[in-house]
Amino acid sequence: MATRFRPLFISKGIMPVLPSLRLFSVRCPRDDLRSGARAVEEARVACELTEWNMSYCLGTLAAAYAEAGDFGEAVRWHRKALEIPDYVRQFGEKVRDRLKLYEEGKSYREDWGTTP
Repeated sequence: MATRFRPLFISKGIMPVLPSLRLFSVRCPRDDLRSGARAVEEARVACELTEWNMSYCLGTLAAAYAEAGDFGEAVRWHRKALEIPDYVRQFGEKVRDRLKLYEEGKSYREDWGTTP
């Protein structure tokens, strides 16, 4: 798959920085900073690079699909992320709430407070 970027890898080459950047672009409360279609494309690359085994990448892909309006795929990939035990252990029970959002046809957003 051709892509416009080269993922950066943190120290031991395990966790790509890319999912963090894509998750930012889908959970950001500002409409002008979100891009669901691009987030899906880039999150899929992150999943491929991690051989579809990293829960954080799968959760990012789910959030990207939700932002793009494909809630069926969002539910599918979030369920896959939840099947990996470290997902809930690492991010807490709140990640289960995201599945409910996607099932209700809602995207994941964070409240970052008011902008000055």
